[in-house]
Amino acid sequence: MLEGTLREFEDEEREKFIAFVEKFENEDLDEGEKNPIVYEDIPYFTLELTSLNRIAFSIADDPFYKSLRGKYYPELIVTNIKGKLLARINPENPKSDKYGLEYLDDFREPNLKLNDDKKVRITLS
Repeated sequence: MLEGTLREFEDEEREKFIAFVEKFENEDLDEGEKNPIVYEDIPYFTLELTSLNRIAFSIADDPFYKSLRGKYYPELIVTNIKGKLLARINPENPKSDKYGLEYLDDFREPNLKLNDDKKVRITLS
């Protein structure tokens, strides 16, 4: 990839995949023939986020019934690669300005609310 052959590599992969899909649709696959696109093992989980400013994870105790006492809450734990705790976001620690993390409770419009949703929000900027 570093030699500037990415375009050719992608074209070759696309051709192989299209040929595989056509054989699959026509039920002409050979015995043991698999998808030609192979994803190699990587040592770390990776995720690419593009054009996003915030991402949030939310939870509700029961999405259809308002319970008297909450059972669940989201918790966000940030660690470094060695496992050292850098931040913990939950009802007791609702904010981390350093990492752009925030715990939010009772965030819905009161007239539209069915239950008590809770969420953690990550500001990516």
